[in-house]
Amino acid sequence: MADIWVACLVLLIFLLIVALMASSIKTILPYEGALYFRRGRYIRVLNPGIRLVVPLVGEIHVIDMRTKAPRNHVLDEIITADGGPLSLVLRITYQIKDIERAFFGSANYENRLYEVAGDALLRSAMILRTEEFQSQLERTAVLIKREIQSEADRLGLKIAKLELAFPSSTPSPPSQPSESSSSGFNTSRPRKLTVPKKR
Repeated sequence: MADIWVACLVLLIFLLIVALMASSIKTILPYEGALYFRRGRYIRVLNPGIRLVVPLVGEIHVIDMRTKAPRNHVLDEIITADGGPLSLVLRITYQIKDIERAFFGSANYENRLYEVAGDALLRSAMILRTEEFQSQLERTAVLIKREIQSEADRLGLKIAKLELAFPSSTPSPPSQPSESSSSGFNTSRPRKLTVPKKR
């Protein structure tokens, strides 16, 4: 009887060791980056590959480094120089280049990027009349992209494209798409940012 209890204890200890070893092995995919924390203290960046993490005391936060698909961010009642209210849709395509800056620079780096771009757009609209603003929408998109790049750098982001458009229900002047362009597309309210997953 004693031998059975010893065997069960040995088996339990073996399974516990196997479980701890399995939990210490983390796989970071080629398009991901990860931040390694030990007891809540940041240690270093982990590159893609198979990585070992100290069980129980170590954890990683994985961030997707792929280019983020833009969302339709609706800006209502933009006031131009002659007081004409307009509605516009802002779309920003970006990619994370520095995961440390993106993670520590802002609690929500995507919302911060849209906030800065929205403020720049409002300032641009205030110095133009409605007709001028509508005809220079593509040029305005290029200028805003340049203006917010410094904030994007601070957040560890690279802006691939910035687009401005009138909501599909409002006619807009024809334009050719470019790196920062304006066109008509369907709109929806901003979705919530997916926070980095924890492994």
